[in-house]
Amino acid sequence: MTSEVGRGTTFDLSLPEVEKVPARSFDEVAEANAVTNGTGLRLPVVEDNIHVGNFATQTLGDLRYQTSRATSAECALPKLDEDHFDVVFSDVVMPGMGGVALAKRLRITPPLYPRS
Repeated sequence: MTSEVGRGTTFDLSLPEVEKVPARSFDEVAEANAVTNGTGLRLPVVEDNIHVGNFATQTLGDLRYQTSRATSAECALPKLDEDHFDVVFSDVVMPGMGGVALAKRLRITPPLYPRS
């Protein structure tokens, strides 16, 4: 680095040389992006803030997840006990039972349906 009053500062940046990354096929790109394709996955959204819940539900729906909404963990539990779900999207801090307590409850007492 060199610096001169009235002229400014010059930085020299040296980056290591790397091998060229080979081009990927369409299938490889699609496989890498598979996480953004929720087709067939059921995902309940547990969120007490209506705006955040609506945004999360819409965004996850755009990614092809089958979403449902609950405004509290207490409202979600009966649905989670009865319905099949693949993953739960939950707020952490909510009135009553929070998201951490909900996750612990789901880990201790898993739903009664058989998993495929």
